[in-house]
Amino acid sequence: MRELNSGTFASATLASKKPPVDPRTDFVSLGCMTQLVTSLTVHASSPHKDAASWVKAAKESGKTVRWSTSGATTMHALIGHLFLDATGVKNQKVPFKGGSKARGALVAQKVDAAFNGVHLVKGFENDIRPIGVPLAKRDPANKNVKTFGEVGMPGIDIGGPMCVWGPKGMPADAQTKVKAAIKGVAGKKGFKKFMKKSGLAAFHITDAGATANLNKLFDTFGPLVAKLMKK
Repeated sequence: MRELNSGTFASATLASKKPPVDPRTDFVSLGCMTQLVTSLTVHASSPHKDAASWVKAAKESGKTVRWSTSGATTMHALIGHLFLDATGVKNQKVPFKGGSKARGALVAQKVDAAFNGVHLVKGFENDIRPIGVPLAKRDPANKNVKTFGEVGMPGIDIGGPMCVWGPKGMPADAQTKVKAAIKGVAGKKGFKKFMKKSGLAAFHITDAGATANLNKLFDTFGPLVAKLMKK
């Protein structure tokens, strides 16, 4: 069994010319306990408090916005592409190997913005500020950050649940036990407290919900990754 971010599972598979496995056919979902959420993040000195204000200013400036992210085709990078393409903001992606390095570029003001995990703002609140997330509802761990849809921006509803996956053919009784354990852990106060310290929310997503989310990620990211791979 493995615990993986569904967004990473999907994006890594799509970006590989010969993926060793396909999570949709080679694994079974057992449920999720939290999720990674992408945010549009700006430097603390920025006057913008939400995504609409930032987009308006970016377009009026006529300049090319340089944005950092955790990799060329990670979930965060793909969401950045989807949002910026939909809003018509001229942009240049600056990919790094990992979210902390992408955050560092924004802290040092070497880029204009970042599309990165919102949890990475924790501990850097005096340096950077999240101004929007691509969810239908606000992230439970960051309730002060508005969704893109709330401010009239394209309503991209994409998150990256952290799910446990078992091998195809895993015995049904073993699946049942693990699913129950995942649900139990997600509801424990200690686990919720631990997740909160990391800037994440703890909640349970069923195996069916995880599978539906994974399929949605493949459907949403597939055409974009194919386009990026041609460049």
